[in-house]
Amino acid sequence: MREDQLALYGFATVEELELFEMLIQVDGVGPKVGLNILSAASLEVLKRAIMNEDAAPIRRASGVGPRTAAKVIIEIKPRLDAVAALDAVPRAAAAAGDGAVPKAVEAALRNLGFSSQEARSGIESVDWKSSPDTQEALATALKALGRQ
Repeated sequence: MREDQLALYGFATVEELELFEMLIQVDGVGPKVGLNILSAASLEVLKRAIMNEDAAPIRRASGVGPRTAAKVIIEIKPRLDAVAALDAVPRAAAAAGDGAVPKAVEAALRNLGFSSQEARSGIESVDWKSSPDTQEALATALKALGRQ
């Protein structure tokens, strides 16, 4: 995007926006190509293609060649893995019962790339007396880690 250009993009779902943001962080994929990729197939088809390392649905997009499709898969697959792990954490914590929330928060922070020491520091910042659920505790820990 040029400095003298202002553009506005709209998305039907938050998931589309999140995938678009991941796409435009890939070298060689700008907003136009990112939108082309999102238009080439449904969100679920694109996610499945990335997870299965299938470049065909991505290559159907205008302006995407084999190298760009490979870059998209290589750079976005780990992020989708992390998102899938985060989605599983609240369900696992709810099923596990007492003491599971701090462990779930630590696992989520580790999946986001924080070291064990950083994750423990984030967990220590949570007020456990208020009995936060996993999502609230994770948000508090992330805020605390963001201030450091």
